[in-house]
Amino acid sequence: MASRLLLVAVVACSASERGPRPAERHVLVAPGLRLPDDAAPIAYDLHLDLDPEKPTFSGTVAIRAKITKPTDHVWLHADELVLGAATWTGAAGTGGTLALDPVEGDEMRAFRFGKRIEPGEVTLTIAFTGALDHDQEGLFRQRAHGGWYIFSQGESVFARRFTPCFDEPRFKTPWRVTLTVPSSDVALSNMPETATRDVDDQRKEVSFAATGPLPSYLVAIAVGPFELVEVGKLGKAKLPVRVAVQRGEGKRAGIVAAKLPAVIDALERYVGEPLPLAKLDVVAVPHLFGAMENPGLITFDEPMLLGEPRVKPFANNFVLVAAHELAHQWFGNSVTPAWWDDLWLSEGFASWLGAKVEVELGAVDDVELRVALTRREAIAADTGSSAAPLRRPMLHNADPDNSFDEIAYQKAHVVLSTFESYLGEEAFRDVLRAYLKAHAGAIATTADFVAVLRKATNDATATSFDQYVRSTGVPVVELRRQCDGDHKVIAHARDGRTVPVCIGYDGKRYEEACRLVGEHEEIPVFQATCPPTYGNGRAGYYHTMWISDAPHGSVRDLTLKPARLRVVAGDDVAARIDRGELPAADAIVELRSMLDSKDPYLVLGGVAIAHAIDRLVGEPDRAAWSAWLNKHVQGLNGENVKSELAEQLATARLELAPNSFGLGLVKDTMMAVERDLTSMDVSVMLVAVVATSGGDKLFARIADRAKEAQGDMREEFYEALGVFGPAQAPLAVALLGDASIEIDQAWTPVEHMLERPATRSATWRALKPVLPAVVKRLDSDVDELLAAVGSLCDKTERAEVAQTLQPLVADAGKPQLARALAAIDHCIASRSKLGDLAGALAH
Repeated sequence: MASRLLLVAVVACSASERGPRPAERHVLVAPGLRLPDDAAPIAYDLHLDLDPEKPTFSGTVAIRAKITKPTDHVWLHADELVLGAATWTGAAGTGGTLALDPVEGDEMRAFRFGKRIEPGEVTLTIAFTGALDHDQEGLFRQRAHGGWYIFSQGESVFARRFTPCFDEPRFKTPWRVTLTVPSSDVALSNMPETATRDVDDQRKEVSFAATGPLPSYLVAIAVGPFELVEVGKLGKAKLPVRVAVQRGEGKRAGIVAAKLPAVIDALERYVGEPLPLAKLDVVAVPHLFGAMENPGLITFDEPMLLGEPRVKPFANNFVLVAAHELAHQWFGNSVTPAWWDDLWLSEGFASWLGAKVEVELGAVDDVELRVALTRREAIAADTGSSAAPLRRPMLHNADPDNSFDEIAYQKAHVVLSTFESYLGEEAFRDVLRAYLKAHAGAIATTADFVAVLRKATNDATATSFDQYVRSTGVPVVELRRQCDGDHKVIAHARDGRTVPVCIGYDGKRYEEACRLVGEHEEIPVFQATCPPTYGNGRAGYYHTMWISDAPHGSVRDLTLKPARLRVVAGDDVAARIDRGELPAADAIVELRSMLDSKDPYLVLGGVAIAHAIDRLVGEPDRAAWSAWLNKHVQGLNGENVKSELAEQLATARLELAPNSFGLGLVKDTMMAVERDLTSMDVSVMLVAVVATSGGDKLFARIADRAKEAQGDMREEFYEALGVFGPAQAPLAVALLGDASIEIDQAWTPVEHMLERPATRSATWRALKPVLPAVVKRLDSDVDELLAAVGSLCDKTERAEVAQTLQPLVADAGKPQLARALAAIDHCIASRSKLGDLAGALAH
């Protein structure tokens, strides 16, 4: 040791005599999921050379950045790009080559300055090339109407696929975009065009004004032979609006001029300020997942924009989608979640406000039904292995994109509606305006919103809201009526929660009383006599349970005034079954009364009860349960009711009692299915009616057609295979071994069969022997398998899941496997508490 220290000292002395040496080049360690805090962008200058006829693109980006700590490198996001020449310049003429480090991060690359630099501003200039073959991610191209078009999709983590950048929403930075494109094409971006010059005889360069502070995921580009349709100047700021559609389709884009002005006016009235844009282009994409709220350039799936404005379903859908995307201009674009763990601040507010505008503009045929169904969808997502808080951690790069789900949309929507009901519309609007004003043009977190809410209301309300954001599952509120002396409802929220509760009651008219309920709260019912009382007057995000003196004794006697409450009543009974708090005898009484009622909303409430029981039915009771349902589904015909309600009832009948249809209808339906298959078409609902009678032969016919189908229709074919019975489960599993079928398509029918109570056990038996090969094929999609097996409800199957999947699942999938096993355990426990179902059905 001593001799080694002496050698080090001699070398150091020698080096000192020769003068300073360059900083030692250390081996970098990748920073993980998030970029380090030693650098941040100040401004971007992005140049892209794009030709829709070619499958690749090239570009350069100049990033003015602030270095906050002494360093010899900088990390940037870059994914599936070929990185070329790179340089840097700093203060006082410093600069040089940026060398790409061989160490790769998680969709990141490190660039070396060649020396250690001090904090200050630098400009990083990087050339790159990329491909346009990503399906609706990054930059991608599509062919339609005889021409090629290029579009961008940066959300959630795909801007890094068309430029190196700081690809996190906390970095809100001005962007200046310049596009070189074919001379005959139209080029669009977030901001108005400022200049166009010819590059040569075939290309032009189009420059756009700099954006305001913008996260990378909202940078938007569209290039192609578009037809531009002028809509006019809309809103308080007289915003110029155009529609960009594929050439020759301009006459079919009238929905924008017909409906968008009212949408903008309604949003501006609510927020109290003009739409925060310099211009707006509404762009049709031939094939898109839906729509994307890029400021100044909102993209829509083409069928949402092209159609007849007088067709009500088409017009209503446009209003809903447009209201959602424009609400994002404040919630998400102006005020941006600092990180994807707070995605609900963007998607939840846009869903809630978009739905509010939709109702105001009369674009909902059945408001009461929509309210009840949104609550039902949210609660379904927040139950079992899929339950999640609004604010949830992001551990992998796939997590942000996977979090665009019913939790971020529907759960957040209903939670916001719950607090609006409690606070009142005007007070809640004032909270939102204060939040937008406090964080305009910046980023925000859940804590920021809760702080605004606390200042505008009180600690108790803010604490309750924060509980909702950070908790999974639906709160349960116990209720009892007191009718002697003062008429009141005494409420208690379980599990230490505080819940905004609105009690509905009937006197001379329907009224509501709202209170924040914790350990004990007395809610006055202001009537001369003790009135009929309903525990969830506004379809809030909580379940109610009457623990004594339930109104009229049971659900079957309720004559609920608002139609939404008739649906909610059934949902709350279903929740009691799921929690193991309602035995089979009582559950069947409630179910029979609702299914046999003449009220379609009560019938739809009964559907929730039926589904709750259906999940708990084991194979020994399956035949008796199916026979009982077949006798009590006549109320599910959906006759003489509004279209959306009729569709809900018809779908429920197909799911719960697919064998309840008469022979004549089955025969006619089979003929219709055969005609569809001949013309390469399929209807999942029609196939459900005839799946049992069609058996293996029909399954094989649809499977063969699925291989021949293209695009979305192919997906429909594979979904249709998922409605067959347990006898066809082995045939569905066999598709997973067919290398000619893409794994995500082959998985679709298996997933549906695993999740359906009537087919889950048969599907598991067929799947278990081939699990190693299936897991290998699913690869990154193995979470879908783990979620699906969470639908099982049997002790033996639970042991088999643990034994067979534990060694096959990587460490990253272990938490999902644990959630699936917990869901199976919960189902087994609830089944045990349900008790004697066969006996209950016999009475």
